[in-house]
Amino acid sequence: MVLDCESKTSSAGFLIARRARFGPNQNNKKGAPHGRSPLRRSDVLACLAASLALVGGSLSGVLPFSQTEVFGFLTGGLSVWLVVKQSIWTWPVGIANNVLFIVLFWRARLFADMGLQWGYVAISLAGWWYWLRGGAGRTMPRVGRVRVPEAAAVAIAVALLTALLTAYLRGIDDAAPLLDALTTALSLGAMYLMARKLVENWWLWIVADLVYIPLYVWKDLALTGLLYGVFLGMCLVGLRDWRRASEPKRFGAVIGKFDPPHRGHLQLVDTALAQTDEVTVIVCARRSDFVPGDERLEWLAQLRPQARVVLVDQERLGLADGDTAAWADVTIGVFGRPPDVVFTGEDYGDAWAEAMGARHVRVAKAVPVCATDIRLDPLAHLEMLPPPVRARFVKRVAIVGAESTGKSTLAADLAERFETIWAPEYGRVYSEVGRDADAPWASPEFEQIARVHRWYEDFLAGYANRVLFCDTDPFTTAVFHAAYLDEPAPAAVLALADEHAYDLFIVCDLETPFVQDGGRMAGDVRGRMHDAYLARLRTADVHSLEVSGTRSQRLERAAAAVEELLADVQPRTAPRRRPRRRSANRPVPAGG
Repeated sequence: MVLDCESKTSSAGFLIARRARFGPNQNNKKGAPHGRSPLRRSDVLACLAASLALVGGSLSGVLPFSQTEVFGFLTGGLSVWLVVKQSIWTWPVGIANNVLFIVLFWRARLFADMGLQWGYVAISLAGWWYWLRGGAGRTMPRVGRVRVPEAAAVAIAVALLTALLTAYLRGIDDAAPLLDALTTALSLGAMYLMARKLVENWWLWIVADLVYIPLYVWKDLALTGLLYGVFLGMCLVGLRDWRRASEPKRFGAVIGKFDPPHRGHLQLVDTALAQTDEVTVIVCARRSDFVPGDERLEWLAQLRPQARVVLVDQERLGLADGDTAAWADVTIGVFGRPPDVVFTGEDYGDAWAEAMGARHVRVAKAVPVCATDIRLDPLAHLEMLPPPVRARFVKRVAIVGAESTGKSTLAADLAERFETIWAPEYGRVYSEVGRDADAPWASPEFEQIARVHRWYEDFLAGYANRVLFCDTDPFTTAVFHAAYLDEPAPAAVLALADEHAYDLFIVCDLETPFVQDGGRMAGDVRGRMHDAYLARLRTADVHSLEVSGTRSQRLERAAAAVEELLADVQPRTAPRRRPRRRSANRPVPAGG
């Protein structure tokens, strides 16, 4: 079975059942649709800043430009920037620019340029439609290259129009008949090619701008001349980007078990992303793998969202590791065609690539260990694992107990002893700064606390050194719900407690002197909370111990248990998920 990110059937007949949550589909290596550049926030802010400066300068009289010329400058610059980005918004903005320049050129007696703007309006309307519906199946077309017959027709049209306009403009006393006619003809030709979304439009714009700039300066339209200087720079960028977008997409394939994914695997995928337009990562999975395939699929899709990640169930498809021809068929089925390039770090890549008619790029290993070494002793190789993967193997120790029993102090002391980090209690932070102290508590708040606490633990585990010490756990939230609201915690909170598991629980006893901070519950409530923790741990399949005595005595006993936990390094060949409690969503008695 092949698991992908969408529901469809490939050309080879393999079921594409599911897509990983994170990976974009049909995207290039920058995560944007192939050939289109995303509109960046910095670009938008720069345009707004320049617009405000020019408008303000014109209105205040600081800049010697009319408001018509300023708004023509702004809409013209924005229109060209949008066409460089292949944004459909270039057409309405361009039409607004045309109207402004019709007024401007009428005043300057550049009649051909004024007429050109009306031509632009007509072509813009046609281009607007073509960019929306001119592609296959009435979709947005891709950037293309002009064919020789069409290029010849455009060249002849430009030459004839230049000759006709020159004669006409001389008869109406135009200020610069030849140059005006040439730029008019070039611009109309460029506009036509742009509406057809052809790369060669940029060459005509570049030639036209090289004529426009000195012409407008000579006509005392300095700001317009500056605008066309900006246009020239944009044209060079547009030519570069559109040429790149017009090239056929190159598809790259990466295959492996990724059990578990490490930094060497990520370098392999990064190499493929840098050298091709679209990369598909094929994750090979069996039930006997160290980490279940769906987890590896999620990790890789999260770590490299630019790539498409696909899970192949070897057992369902009957695929043997060494069956090169079968793997080639599966790969072609995933792509719907043979990939152009395959990337591996092993010798099998030559035969796999040859079976598909693809090119093989062998990538040198970037890390001194392999996935087998990591499986034998994950804690010894944590530096080779990216944070989401590392979080799975880091040991987790939950420190629980009633209020004011020294949990935070013990968590901090243990973190210092083992040179790692600890996860503070989110519920305390939320109660102190996240809510109105006088407002009554409500059940949804406890579910939020449990979810955020769990997320924060998972995040910190990705950066911990072998072990993460956690000040309380999601079950603590259920205990506080019962204590604060005098009713059992909702099923959602209990489910979070059951799903989130730890390698060791340390229970702080009640001998620590109670310290009131203004919000803690004392008396019988502490005892009931303590009993709730002990009762839950007695029925759960987890390691636990209760610590008492002075601060140093608690630390030494807890540290000894953690040392024993970290020393338990045995080779494992079967998947090992984080241990789960055997208890069901059992209600916590009201009152703690």
